Amino acid sequence: MNDITIILTGTIKPNAIFTEFNDIEKRRKDYLKALKYYTKYAPVVFLENSEYDLLNDKEFSIIDNLTIYKMNPSKYYLKGKGFQEFEMFDAYIAQHLNMSKFFIKITGRYIIEDFEKILKECVYTSFDMIIDISKKRYWADTYLFFMKTNIYIKYFFNCYKEADDSKGIYIEHVFFKYIMKYNIKYRIFFNEYNILAVSGSTGKKYIMKSKIKILRRSIRRRYRFYLLKRNYLK
Repeated sequence: MNDITIILTGTIKPNAIFTEFNDIEKRRKDYLKALKYYTKYAPVVFLENSEYDLLNDKEFSIIDNLTIYKMNPSKYYLKGKGFQEFEMFDAYIAQHLNMSKFFIKITGRYIIEDFEKILKECVYTSFDMIIDISKKRYWADTYLFFMKTNIYIKYFFNCYKEADDSKGIYIEHVFFKYIMKYNIKYRIFFNEYNILAVSGSTGKKYIMKSKIKILRRSIRRRYRFYLLKRNYLK
């Protein structure tokens, strides 16, 4: 499967009420670092929706294997980060219906350690979607997922309109609902990973797991899926 694109979403200058990590220059550097990291693996599309003058920032424009898609800030910032992120995502999809057959969506500043393992899972899968979900929390982790483009367009396009952080309805709840509602052929990721980033919601760094813990959790993921027949984490 060579027809795969990595789509990174970003907001250099935050436009949401539930964002703690607001340092623009630090965010800018994080996005640059992430883009340089992921463009080594596959073509990357960077979607950005803030007032930051991205198109005139040469450090972004000189990165190889990168396409930048710039949008104006959302008018619905009170609905939170998830609404704005997928409002932007769907605007891009609507203008690129003939894009690659498959994509991996990643929240832009998040560097997934040992990403080649995640990429191999996506390249060799027969599933329509790979995403980590929690049935106990009615939650699907939207910061990282793989999907067939036609499945996204058919079932998930415009679903972001149901998200509203101010009401406690997060985009993760919406995605979980649609996965279950339409019986999407999905599975969890088999490889555990570290996230090298600061959370935009809390302003805190993600806790790093040791290599041994990564290995144990990766084995546990496969055990849950193949032996326990549990296609979810909790």
